[in-house]
Formats: sequence, C-alpha cells, structure tokens
Amino acid sequence: MVLLLIISVLLMALLLLLFKNTTLQNKRILFIPINSLAVLLWYIIYKTRENHILNIHLKIFCRVFKFVVVFIIFYCIKQVVYIDYTSVIYASIALVVVLDFLRAYIYELSKERILNRLLTGMFRDILKFEIILRFKNAKKHLRSSLINSLEIFHSMGHPKKLDADECFAKWNNRPAGYKRHDRAASDNSEEEEELASSLGRESVRDTFTYNHLMIRRGGRNVANKDMLEEIAASEKLDVDLDSLVPPDSYLFKEYTEDEEPEKMPVDPPDDTIDSDEATPLDQFVPADFCMKQFDENQFQWLYLEKYRLHVEEFNHGKITVESLCTHFPPNRAKLIYKVLTFQRSEALIKSILRENIRQINNERENLYVAAGCSLRLLSIIYWTLIFIEGLFVYTTVSTYLQIQPLLVKLMLPIFIVPILPSLKSILEAFFFIVFSHPYDPGDRVHLDGENYIVRDINMMSTTLIRWDGMKCLIPNNEIKDKVLINIRRSWCQNWRIEFLIDAVTTDNRINLLNTLLEKYIKLDRAYKSITCNVSEIVDCAFIKLSIIVEHSSNFQNGFLMWNNHSKFIRIVNKSLYVLKIRYLPLSRKFLYKGNDSENENYIIDNENYQAYEDYILTNSNI
Repeated sequence: MVLLLIISVLLMALLLLLFKNTTLQNKRILFIPINSLAVLLWYIIYKTRENHILNIHLKIFCRVFKFVVVFIIFYCIKQVVYIDYTSVIYASIALVVVLDFLRAYIYELSKERILNRLLTGMFRDILKFEIILRFKNAKKHLRSSLINSLEIFHSMGHPKKLDADECFAKWNNRPAGYKRHDRAASDNSEEEEELASSLGRESVRDTFTYNHLMIRRGGRNVANKDMLEEIAASEKLDVDLDSLVPPDSYLFKEYTEDEEPEKMPVDPPDDTIDSDEATPLDQFVPADFCMKQFDENQFQWLYLEKYRLHVEEFNHGKITVESLCTHFPPNRAKLIYKVLTFQRSEALIKSILRENIRQINNERENLYVAAGCSLRLLSIIYWTLIFIEGLFVYTTVSTYLQIQPLLVKLMLPIFIVPILPSLKSILEAFFFIVFSHPYDPGDRVHLDGENYIVRDINMMSTTLIRWDGMKCLIPNNEIKDKVLINIRRSWCQNWRIEFLIDAVTTDNRINLLNTLLEKYIKLDRAYKSITCNVSEIVDCAFIKLSIIVEHSSNFQNGFLMWNNHSKFIRIVNKSLYVLKIRYLPLSRKFLYKGNDSENENYIIDNENYQAYEDYILTNSNI
C-alpha cells in the first residue's frame, strides 16, 4: 500500500511536469487523460484502504489524497484558461486541507480507539467465528482489517441462533451411521431411582456411571482397590441436601451459652494444639500416606462428573479439533473449537455443547448490539466533525471572497452565542468517550456499588441496565468523576472462600488440603492457581481458613463464573470430607428493613448495629 502511494505521487508529479512544459494545444489534449488518471488513482487508493490493515497515518493520507486530485484538476484548468484570485484560492485550499487533515485524524483516532477496544477477548473470537461461518470470502476477511469485517457483520442483520444438536451432529467425531450403545445408560435404573432422591441424584448417578465405565474400559469386574474404597465412601453419603457436603457428624454442633458445661466439646491437650503430633483426627491417615499416589484417575471421588461425561462421550462422541478439520482448514478448526469450548475445561460432548451454544448465541447478539452502538457513535462523531469543518470552510471562503449573505451573518450569532456556555461540557463528554473510553456496549461494570451492563453509549449520556433490569440513563459528565470498574477488561480474577475449621486441625492436614486442591487445578484449566492460608483464630476455638482461587478468565460472563465457582466449591467440600476436616460455614448477617411489626426479624451485628438503632428510634414512639 505504501509503495502504491509513492508510485502514484511520483507518477502524477511527472505528468504535471510534462503538462507544464508542453504547448497549449497539447495541454488541451492531455487535460482529460491526466485528470481522469488522477481520479482513477484516488478511487484505487480509496478502495485499497478499505481492504488493508493500515496505521492511522496512512489512513489519514488516503483521506487527504482527494485534495491532491482537486489540486491537480485546478492546476490543469489554470494552465488552460485564465482564473482570477489565484493566490486567494490557493490559500483557501491549503486551509481546507489543514482542517480536513485534523478532521480525518480525530475521526480515525476515534474509530481506532472505539472499535479496536471493542474487538478484544471473546468478541474478537466471536467475530472470527462469524467470518468463517457466514462470510463468503472468509480467507480475505480474516487477513484484512477486522474493523471492516465488523461493519459488514453488522450490515448482515441479527445473527441467526445456532442449533446445538445440528452443530453436534455435523461436527462430532462419530462417523455417519454409527450405532450408539445406550445399554449402560439404562442399567440399574431402578436401583438408582430407589437410592437417589431429587436432591442427591447427581452424586449417586456419578457413582453408578463410574462403575459402568470401569467395567467397560478394563473388561473386568474388579477395579483398583483404592478406587473401590473411595466409591464405597461416596455411597455412604446421605442422599439429601447434604449429599455434596460432609455429613452432619463432621460439622460443628450448634450450641448456645445456656448449654451445660458437660455437653461442650472436650478441649484437646494444650501441648498438642500448636504441634504436629498425632491427634484423634489424624487416626484415619496411614503412616505411608503420600500425595504422589493421586493421579487423574484417582480423582474420581473428587470430580465424579468427569466420568459421567466419559459415558456420554462413549455413547454420542464429542467434538474435537480433528473432527472439525474434516470440515475446515486446521487454523480455522482450532479457532472454532476455541469458541465452542467457551473457555471451559470439559470435553465438547453433547450436553456441554448445548450449554456453550446458549452462551455463544448470547455473545453473538451482544457483539451485534455493541457493534451497532459503536458504529452509531462513530457516525455521530463523523457528521459532527463534518459540520464543524464545513462551518470553518464557509466562514473562510466567505471572508476571503466577501460574499457572505446578510441574513446568514445575522443568524450566526443567534446560534453560536447560546452554544458557548455548554461548549465546555460537550468537549468534556467528547474527550471522555473518545480518549478515555472506559467501557463498550455489553461490558459489565461496577458503579457506585451497583452491578450494571452497558447497553448504549451516546455523546452526552450512557444507558446502563442494572442487575434487576432497571434502565439507568447517566450523563457522561457524572460518570467521568466516579470510580468505575470494568469487568470485561479485567485480567484473570480471584475468588476468596472463607470458613471456620476446628482449632485442633493440624498444619499437616491443612497442607494436605492445599496439595490436594493444587493437584486438582492442574487437571482443570478453568483455574490457574490456588492459595490456602490460615487468616486468624476466632474465639480460641476456630481457625478461619482462607482459600483464594484464581480463575483463568474474568467474571464478565455470569454463567462461566458461577459454573466454575460452584464446581470449585463442590471440590472443596469433598476434599474436606475426605480429609475429615470439620468446618463451620461463616454466616452472613444482614439488616432487614421491614414494617414495625417485623422488628423481631432483624439480624444485627457490630457493623449494622448503629443503623439498626437509628431505624428503631426513627420509627418508634419514643
């Protein structure tokens, strides 16, 4: 592109030099070819600019190149006929070129900042996914600027929702005509129905699924001894609300101050509280216990869902990069697989794909809405700059030529003077949106302690949707003075889990818990790291244990956030049960503001006691 621009300028300069030194008769003959060639070069550069990735300086030069064509046409006319006011026209054209250069620079800078920040993370992958599936010349658009592809994507209208079953049937690794074996899915169904209640069904189904898988894989009826022991331990869990957490025997019993002393738990010896000596809680740990024995297969008691997924994979197959390569080139197959997995660690079986496709359809719709808002904002910026440039051009030309109409001269102060006081706020809002640009449509943001989704951005205001569905219209001048947290642009985020454990829990047991969780996150790419620390001692009877887990993504997507967090909570619960660590969840107290008749429903702690007291004094008859 740069070479084309240089050749075009040199060619036109050479032709103008020949045109100047020739006779008048030859000038009249060459007038039309030279100007036609200049217009053709401008059209080629204009079209080439749309299909190539250029930096902002080349884009500005391409926009200003039209004035080079105007100068060539005017120069050729001047060589053929006499034109008065030559110096004035030259000065006017030079001033217009400078103004248009500034307009082009501001617009291209605004477009680069707004659209390039929009095309990051998941939106960038979603757009490439749309290019592969919907665009005719996908190879050309993948190599060219994604900004132009975004404009084409928006012009195609709302994206049609993908059907998960249709996509799975087309892209899975099972050949056509493959007969599925569903016998394992129906075996022991009556026994499973008897054992599993509506709340404990998942845990029991995982156990049966794993048994079938071990038999099918090894062709034998006896699995690893350690595995069978863990399965037996899992079957002993009560199939009720506590089926995913330790039984009541491993929770602290609830007690009050009125409880008799002989019913209180017996304190351990003082010389063993802060030591690594064996306690009654360590009796189940064998002397040769070593975490090295745990591998991916021996985590079945900790992550039983994986084996249920294996059975579904055995029956229906799954989508892999290799299966996608039969329909797409390898580089596109990897991109499609990355989008279909939706940053999850599970294999792309049918049930997982259904969940992911639902979220992908939401993200595609969010990208369409965000693109529409951004392009509309750019259109407002473009025509505003055109109006300002046209106003300056008109003022300059009318001043030089002294042809300003009297009515226009009288009307200009009427419109300009009222705008001057608000010009400061308009410029502040413009620079806030264009240069700061702290959010895009579809971003999840935190503002004044509330959770919002950005829905629309205008020059003067921003439309936000609150977590409860309420639409909020906030002026940009107010947002720029507030602390705003953008979740989409955040890096990998952490989640802190805190709970109380028994004070007699030894350091060895806490280290085993930390090691066990570290080994788990190595098998699941949804998490990056984990830290397990003792934060404080509570009432000399409990230890507050803090677990900080770093997710491999931010919390922009609520489904992905809660899916990974719920899965990790289940892992922690089962790990505590296996290591027989007794724990007590932290209660979250709140202040319920109701009617006077509901004062007894207040739950008070030290933080909200003052608010509670003020409320009682305000609403009482004292």
